[in-house]
Amino acid sequence: MSRTFLLVILSVVFSGCGVNVKRTLNNNVLVSSGSPAIRLNIPQSFKLTDSASGKEFAEYQNKFGGSQNDREWFSFFEQNKQPKPHRMLFVEFREAGVNSHFLENIKNNTLFSHGNSYVKGLNMKTAFKVENKFDQKRNMKICFITKIYRKVLPPKQRRSFVIIYGEHLPCNKVMQARNNRALIAEVNGRADALINQL
Repeated sequence: MSRTFLLVILSVVFSGCGVNVKRTLNNNVLVSSGSPAIRLNIPQSFKLTDSASGKEFAEYQNKFGGSQNDREWFSFFEQNKQPKPHRMLFVEFREAGVNSHFLENIKNNTLFSHGNSYVKGLNMKTAFKVENKFDQKRNMKICFITKIYRKVLPPKQRRSFVIIYGEHLPCNKVMQARNNRALIAEVNGRADALINQL
């Protein structure tokens, strides 16, 4: 399959609403026919690294039980040379399981610098998060900072749409990001600039 032409078609019939939602990714243009109906023009410098659809168990916020949610996601990566950071984009669509819904505001101690942002006409909740993981291939710890854009959708808050922008940065910078307003402002500016171009 050509690198310049990639077609991914994911169709889900959402239970209880009878709407056939079709999502396609063609030459880095991601189109969703519903939940929400949106078109995202992913820059050509970002390469699709993974995508999938299926069910995923999600624990309730109160830790008492959970539900099987339908989930579709697309992951993109942009590899750059220093001093420009490696960047990632993650786009996700979810539908809550039976008798479940998504919360508008998430209580999570790992999130900080909460706010709001308009993306393609949607008023989305935003927050930052820092993470680190061990890369076994390179035998080293990888650290990154992400800005999460999230929107809960009708009916009855049973659907959610998420875009995550992330940057791989030196670990000493990332792990101090909560207390580094200048760094957050820099990442925030780059995140919003890219998201507004989609």
